[in-house]
Amino acid sequence: MNYERIYREFINDRRARPEPSGYSEKHHIVPRSMGGSDDPANLVKLTPEDHFFAHLLLAKAYGGKQWFSVIRMGASRVDGKRSWVRQRYMYGAARRRACADISARFTGAPGRRGADNGMYDGTLYTWTNVDTGETALATKGEMWEIVGGCRAHWTSVVTGERKTMLGWTVYPDLVRVRSSKGKTFEFANDNGETFVGTQKQFASYLGISVASASRIARGMQIGVNGWRTANAA
Repeated sequence: MNYERIYREFINDRRARPEPSGYSEKHHIVPRSMGGSDDPANLVKLTPEDHFFAHLLLAKAYGGKQWFSVIRMGASRVDGKRSWVRQRYMYGAARRRACADISARFTGAPGRRGADNGMYDGTLYTWTNVDTGETALATKGEMWEIVGGCRAHWTSVVTGERKTMLGWTVYPDLVRVRSSKGKTFEFANDNGETFVGTQKQFASYLGISVASASRIARGMQIGVNGWRTANAA
């Protein structure tokens, strides 16, 4: 049987028809593994059943790597027309069901956002900026819209997979207070002397380690030789 010819005739027939309504899949007429491009002239929209059938014809016509596409689409390489027909329609039904389930899970309905989204988390969290000490009461979605960044990372902060997002956290006691490179602090001594500079400059001025200077700046150490941050009690 000339599967090459059958494939060409099948593709020509589907290109002559109106595009499928509802769920469809893009098919590379000349597979990328055979040098095909993403040019619109090399693409055709097919129903999932026809997409499966197209790759089955390619596999039968050219063999080799083309069978991997069929296997990835959920089929085993078996003989018998009845088996292939059954798998073709099983694949189509499964793809439509999966598409509908994913759409309902993540969007509730096309275009829905915020509280209308089926996956929306309306929990209010107390956020703390470890750089500035600023706090905010907001949902993960609100922080994403107001502050920016990656939406998934805000969720990761809440689950504990990520410590902070753009300096914000919901677990301030578990996150070390950060200071940006070159940030200056005002230090004061009990004798009235003051010093303004970075942690490294302060450490050099007193002859102590940068780690000790950092602990004083973060309030983790009361002081050294009467020195503390200017706002410390």
